[in-house]
Amino acid sequence: MATPKLRSCLCQQSMLESPSFVKWIAKFAPEVLRSDGSPPINRKFWEWGFIVEALSERGCLQPGKRGLGFAVGKETMPALFAGLGCEIVATDRPSDDSADVKRWESTNQHANTLKDLLRPDLCPDELFAQRVQFRAVDMNHLPSDLCEFDFCWSACAFEHLGSLIHGMKFVEASIDCLKPGGVAVHTTEFNLSSNTLTPDTGPNVIYRRCDIDGLIERLRSKGHDIEIDYSTGEGVWDHQIDFPPYDWEHHLKLLIMGFVSTSLGLIITKDANAMGRQKARVRLLWSKVETVIRRPFRAVKRRLT
Repeated sequence: MATPKLRSCLCQQSMLESPSFVKWIAKFAPEVLRSDGSPPINRKFWEWGFIVEALSERGCLQPGKRGLGFAVGKETMPALFAGLGCEIVATDRPSDDSADVKRWESTNQHANTLKDLLRPDLCPDELFAQRVQFRAVDMNHLPSDLCEFDFCWSACAFEHLGSLIHGMKFVEASIDCLKPGGVAVHTTEFNLSSNTLTPDTGPNVIYRRCDIDGLIERLRSKGHDIEIDYSTGEGVWDHQIDFPPYDWEHHLKLLIMGFVSTSLGLIITKDANAMGRQKARVRLLWSKVETVIRRPFRAVKRRLT
């Protein structure tokens, strides 16, 4: 496997227009390509291209690999990955009468069943049914049986979990769903205006550099691998800010709730020695328990002798 080129970074025009990104966009959204074969300068296509290319570079998109998607909505990635031979568990938040769910349903961004994810052009329906499962999952409370995956992903989802803290807790919890050495790729909103002020609670939050730096520090302290580049890009459209009503064709940096924002992609590789470390901790704990259990018997033995 070649050395991965991508690392955690901000959305950039040059990456979106690169051959590797365009190749994937041509697969999962060929209808959006312009007459010259180039994609719209839109951060959503950067996010999806980033996720797929990051996973592909790391050997995740191969037959037999197991993937877990969070808040998949109507994404094409479950079908794309299944078409490449992966076994996928696709999840979205449980349906209810909340304003959040109604908002996602009104914009056709919420999935309730496998039928919502079918893409016969990417994976025949029969194969899709064999390789993809759907589950309703609350990202704030991940079930413990979601485990032993080779990779997981989410596209601009964890900023919608209620607060900055909730979103970061989700990222850390998602690593627990992976095998040692597994890969997590998540995208989210990033604040380019301020490293102090930001929307920190509510249905939409925007992460500052200080938030991401703190998250990275916690991930590294647990032995996980993540590298990041905060460069904003040198392309023409990297320096243009899109104001509401937004321009679909040129939409990399934009004004959200008074803050200039863009997309951030995170690539995290779980500690490959995580299982060994866990076993070592269990052995250490058991040795302490044995010591406590044996202590009174040793005292009795000394008195008898």
